[in-house]
Amino acid sequence: MELPKLNSRQRKFCHLYSQGMTAAKAYVQAGYSPNGVEASASQLLGNPKISLYLKELQKKAENSAICTRQEVLEGLSSIARDNENRKLDRISSYAAISKLQGFNEPDKLEVNATPLTQLIKDHLK
Repeated sequence: MELPKLNSRQRKFCHLYSQGMTAAKAYVQAGYSPNGVEASASQLLGNPKISLYLKELQKKAENSAICTRQEVLEGLSSIARDNENRKLDRISSYAAISKLQGFNEPDKLEVNATPLTQLIKDHLK
């Protein structure tokens, strides 16, 4: 989704606020007047464009914080192959890789229950 068009103070406010600063502090730090800061900051938060921008910033932060499967496998592979790491760490990495790749899953067996069902039906007659 495309971010809404905001002026530079609004963008700065959003970035400061999304980083954990209070709305009032972010409002002043963004270059707005400190007069009536609480009400003005609250009003700015109520702006639909600001709300949407903040939601998109949060989404981006969440996405960048999540490792992909590939990143996890690459990190584990790096640990497993580095002879400088302890042997136990290397073995644990290989075990985690095996689990992620499904190497530990048992072979799947297909069971056909039709003959058993027929046997039961014949026995009940």
